[in-house]
Amino acid sequence: MLHSGEWLVKKYASLAQPKANQTLDTTLITLSSRLQEVSASKEKLADGSPAAPPLPPLPDRRAAVLTLKGLARDHPVEVGNKALDAILESLCRDAKEDDEIARAVVETCLTLCESNTASAGQGAGIAAIKDHKLPPYAFQHVDKFLATPGPLHALLPLLSPSRSFYTRFSSLQLLGLLLRIRSERVQEHVLTSPGGCGAILECLSEGSGSSAEIVRNEALLLLPRLVDANADIQKLIAFEGAFEKLIDVVALEGRIEGGVVVQDALDALVALLKYNVSNQNYFRETLSVPLLAPLLFYPPPPPADNPQAQAEYANQLEAFAFQQWYPPLPPSEDDDERGNNGLPETDEQKVVNAGLVLEVAGLLVEGQGDSKRMNQNALLSCGFTKCLIELSMSSTAPTGLKSQALHVLASLLRSNRSNQDLLNTLEVSPIISIGGQKGSVNDSSVNYTRLPPRPAILELIGAAVNGTTSTGNALDALAFRASALDCFDAYVNDNLDARLNILKTMADTEESQDGQPSSGTGPLLLRGLAQFPESSKVGQGATYFDAYRYLISALLFAHLVRGSDTAKDMARGLLFGADGKVVDHIDVKKTTLDEDDERSTLIQLIIGNLTMALREHGEATRRERGAGVSASKSQIHGQSGSPTDWARIQIGYLIVLITWIWESPAAVAELLKESSNLQILIQPVNQGGNMIDPIVSGLCAVALGIAYEYAPTGDGKEDEGSVTRKSMHPILHSRIGPDQFAARLNRLRDDGRFKNTSPDVLDNLGRQNIVNAIGPGAPAAQAEEEEGLWFDWAFVDFIKTNYVLIQKSILVDPSSSSANQASQSTELLDAKRQLEQLQEQQAKLARESEHLSQKLKEAEQLLVTERESSSKQVQSIQAQNEKLQADFKLLKDSTALSDEKRATETSASTTQLTTLQEQVSKLEESNTKETQQRNELENKLKLIQQEKDGMAKRLQDALKSSEEAEAKIKAAQAEAETAKAEVEKAKEEAAKVANGSAAKATAAAAPNGENEDGEKSKEELEKELEDLLILLDELSTKRKNDKKRMRQKGMDVSEDEEDDDDDDEDTDDV
Repeated sequence: MLHSGEWLVKKYASLAQPKANQTLDTTLITLSSRLQEVSASKEKLADGSPAAPPLPPLPDRRAAVLTLKGLARDHPVEVGNKALDAILESLCRDAKEDDEIARAVVETCLTLCESNTASAGQGAGIAAIKDHKLPPYAFQHVDKFLATPGPLHALLPLLSPSRSFYTRFSSLQLLGLLLRIRSERVQEHVLTSPGGCGAILECLSEGSGSSAEIVRNEALLLLPRLVDANADIQKLIAFEGAFEKLIDVVALEGRIEGGVVVQDALDALVALLKYNVSNQNYFRETLSVPLLAPLLFYPPPPPADNPQAQAEYANQLEAFAFQQWYPPLPPSEDDDERGNNGLPETDEQKVVNAGLVLEVAGLLVEGQGDSKRMNQNALLSCGFTKCLIELSMSSTAPTGLKSQALHVLASLLRSNRSNQDLLNTLEVSPIISIGGQKGSVNDSSVNYTRLPPRPAILELIGAAVNGTTSTGNALDALAFRASALDCFDAYVNDNLDARLNILKTMADTEESQDGQPSSGTGPLLLRGLAQFPESSKVGQGATYFDAYRYLISALLFAHLVRGSDTAKDMARGLLFGADGKVVDHIDVKKTTLDEDDERSTLIQLIIGNLTMALREHGEATRRERGAGVSASKSQIHGQSGSPTDWARIQIGYLIVLITWIWESPAAVAELLKESSNLQILIQPVNQGGNMIDPIVSGLCAVALGIAYEYAPTGDGKEDEGSVTRKSMHPILHSRIGPDQFAARLNRLRDDGRFKNTSPDVLDNLGRQNIVNAIGPGAPAAQAEEEEGLWFDWAFVDFIKTNYVLIQKSILVDPSSSSANQASQSTELLDAKRQLEQLQEQQAKLARESEHLSQKLKEAEQLLVTERESSSKQVQSIQAQNEKLQADFKLLKDSTALSDEKRATETSASTTQLTTLQEQVSKLEESNTKETQQRNELENKLKLIQQEKDGMAKRLQDALKSSEEAEAKIKAAQAEAETAKAEVEKAKEEAAKVANGSAAKATAAAAPNGENEDGEKSKEELEKELEDLLILLDELSTKRKNDKKRMRQKGMDVSEDEEDDDDDDEDTDDV
């Protein structure tokens, strides 16, 4: 102990010394050394004391961790590189002993594994860093953290309730971050951690309190990532009691009204059940299925022998039907807070929570084996099937939620007769919106009202055909109708009794008390098929054209007759009057209609409607082409329907025909009973172009192929006048042809509306960006051509399955069928191919023989013509020969006379030729001389030009010299004038002296000497002046001559120079 105390004192003294040489690297190395175990050193200090112990005390390690935590915020890269190994070692060793070290280590790791903008100290959580982009060093630190399972195994026990809140919360954050970056590695380590899954679930079973709720909510966010795509962890979590704990959280938070916490819990529940059949079975075995319906506030079934419970159940059903899906608003709330229907926007969180509950139920019945059947029965027994029916057909729920409920109901009905019987026998009281006033949201009696009870299957068909009666947008309206269609398909798919019951109601000719047709399921479905499309009325007298009404009616009817000869025969027994209403029903197996019977069958009605729809489609197309660019579709078409609407209607009719006549020779015979029906189907295939939708052309080709496949063979057993395979074969090959037939089918297959139809097309329809769904209360503009509903998967799958058979149907000989063709032996098929080849060769030889015969006839005719022509030519040649002989004789006689003349003319010509040759020689010599002269003149001209240029240069120099001389002359004149003035002055002085007295003669001897000198100087000046004048005159004359020569040479002379010349002349004159 004394040695340890002395070591601490010395260590403190060393740390207290000045930090002149301390850097970040040395600091990190020092702090890391305090967290790592080292082997005991045998060396001693300088004073002989023992060396440091292998591991520093716990306070020093705590201080080192806290220091590293602070440095990690500013230097994450350096701390990660130098100290992360020591931190992880401390996590594995010290975190389980000291909670403060555990918290500091976890927060340090969290800081190193995320960016500074989302640090743990800010309480960011998994949700806050969900979409945050992490820096590159964070991935390196995460990989180092997960390099071995030890750090993660040490992290999971920190989630224990015995730990502090901050330690648990930071540990959940770090675990969530690790899952986000390296989920598979984390899942591997969790699987090998003892009690790791249980530690996570312990965070869900917390008591009340804000800190406990925060930990629980963070664990709820973590759970879906932990179990994602890992069946083993899903099982471990489920066996730890996750289902009960999650449902308890949902119930504790207020069920579907609980907010985002409920959503997180349901997300975790969905993640545990998805793609895991074992967990789905375990969910049923833990009796969790009966807890689903109460989460939607649907009451459990009451005891049958308890009237009080029955009454309470009825009250709860009423509360369930009218439960509030819109958040209450005060009466003073602005209209901006309300939707288009005058109501506030739906409570989105509640709708999302309810959708997750439905998704959980849907996961239980998404299989196809015994587990699905057992889950269907479990949901039926606990009342969830009835809950879905009430929610989708008799509640105030939003349209989108109703659509999801119908899709789940379809999964419950499919291949389960018990659920189908419940839908068949159950009655519902639909709730319709009657609108409300501002401030009356909470009063449901103002906004909604119940209709009288009606069969649930009738309400289901009405929802598909007519759409929803509640307000909403067009997207939800179409999705709801598609979900009702999906549910109807599941109801009648393998239930022949249900099909026949609906078909029987179609034959009901009774009318209601108000004179309207019967409102049964059959008439409701049949009205959308037998009546020609027209505009429908929407509230307050408004109308709109609903093409989906007729398309969906056709799809519903196709489900009734698909694959059932009994249903097809019953449908063929329906007879219609001139007004399109059912007037009778016959047994087609026992009764045959007379040709004079004016009643029509349903097939004839559909063909007639198809003909008129084709005409209306052409009219709509012409309207669009003739309209302006800025005109909207509503302005162009009004209430008559656009080309897209009529294309949908035609497709519906063709779907019914194709489904009906497939494998039904009787239906084909009825279709071909009138030859005009065949022409109606041929016209779109043959025409094509922009006036016909390519899908319509392709479906008409499919109908023709099926009709040819199952048409009577023409062996005499068919009705008189009906179309047979023998009569169809030449018509199809001449009017359409095999190539055009195949091209129409290929165009149908490659069309995006057909090709993009998938098995879940009705389920995904509501998720697409579609705005052209038309339903009551939600008229909308038409969208692009490929959007919306065109087919269901049942029909598309049928076409794809039988595509090759239909494509090759018209290639088969009329005496056989393609089905028999497929069953023939290879030898027989090979013999037939050889026979066909020989027949083709024979036909080719026959054509060649005929061609040669024709050529022979043409050659014979040509030979006769040539003989006649040759005879005429021979006669003409003989006549010409006689004439030529006569001419030759005359020429021969005249030749002798002209020989002398010819010799004379030849001599003259020779002389003339010689003369001409001499003239040509002279001309050539003259030409040569002229060329030489021209060259000499050009050379002289060049010399003259050079002399001219030199003379011009000399003239310029002379002119320059003249100007300089003129300047000198002017200066000399000035000097002469000065001298002249001085001479005059001297003369005056001399005169004065001469007039002096004689007395002064002696004294004037000296002046006389001076006078003589003056006279001498005067003479010299006068002489010099004369010389200057002579020089000036010569220069002036020279200048005039120079200017004259310049003018002669064509050079310009300035006016000033001419003026100067004039002045000189004037001066000379003077």
